[in-house]
Amino acid sequence: MIGRSVCLCLVLELLVGLSSAQDSSALTTYDLVTEAATLQKRDIGRLKRQSTAGEVHAQMLLAIAYHYGFQIKQDQSMAAKWISRAAQAGEPRAQIILGRLYEGGIGVPRNSAEAALWFRRAADKGNAEGQFELGIAYEHASGVPQDKSQANALYRMAADSGFGPAKCALALNDPKYRRTGGGAKPPHVTHAPDPEYSENARNSKLTGTVYLWAGVGEDGVVHEVCVLRPLGLGLEKNAIEAVRQWRFDPGIQDGRPVPFGLGITVTFRLY
Repeated sequence: MIGRSVCLCLVLELLVGLSSAQDSSALTTYDLVTEAATLQKRDIGRLKRQSTAGEVHAQMLLAIAYHYGFQIKQDQSMAAKWISRAAQAGEPRAQIILGRLYEGGIGVPRNSAEAALWFRRAADKGNAEGQFELGIAYEHASGVPQDKSQANALYRMAADSGFGPAKCALALNDPKYRRTGGGAKPPHVTHAPDPEYSENARNSKLTGTVYLWAGVGEDGVVHEVCVLRPLGLGLEKNAIEAVRQWRFDPGIQDGRPVPFGLGITVTFRLY
């Protein structure tokens, strides 16, 4: 189960991406952050013209620029407008992004059923990231009836296609770290150094949240960690490096320390 037991300044952020320079079948939504972060002010006018002419890739880039405020004033309603056009044109990554917008109520009314519908459209195209997002919806009964077996089947399909966060989701089922029965007390963080900003992310003023899962041993040390939702520009790598240095009072069950799996969020902000 994807847990979120430890939350540090949880901020729901649109996590999206695409890159025209690669085979689109191999891309996830997170790749677009890197591409959009390189935009210059002179690119915005071109993107607007191309988007109005119906170019789907330009519509997605423009949507991301509006969402993050890359070289343009941040405007979530405009981000939703352009990503919706790309999604309606059948681009699966845009459908995933639009689903996340409905899931978070970002630029559109919050609607978990509508979110699940868009995730399903991407998943039905064989998109691994769409399968992963639909799996989360089934696991947490978000817009669809709860069905953990269906969630795990979707995670497996996405993982078999090489989608890292789906592999991480399956790792959550490791019996070594799953605590059952009553009386289990989760670990308590005692030392949590902040992650470093990557130079590219700082220069682009990228902010947001990386979602991780960590397996904490009975010694209070993080033994395993993986990424459930990246952010881009090297920030997930920095988040992992920081969390590996965290220390905990270990989880307790039946009066003794036990290994424990935790969902952890690491939020990157610029002040």
